[in-house]
Amino acid sequence: MMQRTTWNLLLAAVLLCAVQACKKTERQRHELAVSIGHTAGASPLALGTSLTTPAGDPLTINVFRYYLSNFSVLYRNGGEQALPETYFLVDQAQPASQRFSLFIPSGEVAELRFWIGVDSTRNVSGVQTGALDPANGMFWTWNSGYIFAKLEGRSAVSPAPLGAVTYHIGGFRTGQNALRQVRLVLPTALLVDGTALRELVLSADVMKWFSGATDLRLATEPFTMEPGPLALKVADNYARMFVLKEVK
Repeated sequence: MMQRTTWNLLLAAVLLCAVQACKKTERQRHELAVSIGHTAGASPLALGTSLTTPAGDPLTINVFRYYLSNFSVLYRNGGEQALPETYFLVDQAQPASQRFSLFIPSGEVAELRFWIGVDSTRNVSGVQTGALDPANGMFWTWNSGYIFAKLEGRSAVSPAPLGAVTYHIGGFRTGQNALRQVRLVLPTALLVDGTALRELVLSADVMKWFSGATDLRLATEPFTMEPGPLALKVADNYARMFVLKEVK
């Protein structure tokens, strides 16, 4: 009986230490704000206004939204910390969606990494809530999964009905994987220590959807709503749309 009591006390002490360690780790996480401004080339993006693509095609954008997910930070010492449950739906029509917070352990952050799109696990995990709720209009079917990024508009050169331009980009299966990682190197390491709210200001240029890895012409490639070759072309292009503008 004495041995059992001693063992129970020892087990309780170990569990208590583990709980305290978890709490300590949680206390060491600090808020890092991220804000994103959308542009069309050098000008701020405004839905419903006339634009010109890099190839010279006329375009009016009415819908522009995308998923950012699976954030991580790379510290100056080379260590990388994944940030769990980081899924955000960014929408030009919803300004509040263009600012969100990450909670990261203390350290000197040298690089921010994230994915445009939704990972394969979440694509096959059934009905979800929050940013991943199918009611957000960013989901195809349980077979095809999430729409990673969506751009809709009109162009006088598009042969589609009513001159529609429709890019619904997704695909997580082998040969169709449109997930793209973005790596933003900070000009100087950012000390995240909880003394103040830190903020990274990003810019995303919608014109990058149409040039870069592949120059797209709206007269020949104005439409995709499924995984496949055109979706991969667009994803390769917009993987370059983010730049770090400012560290506050």
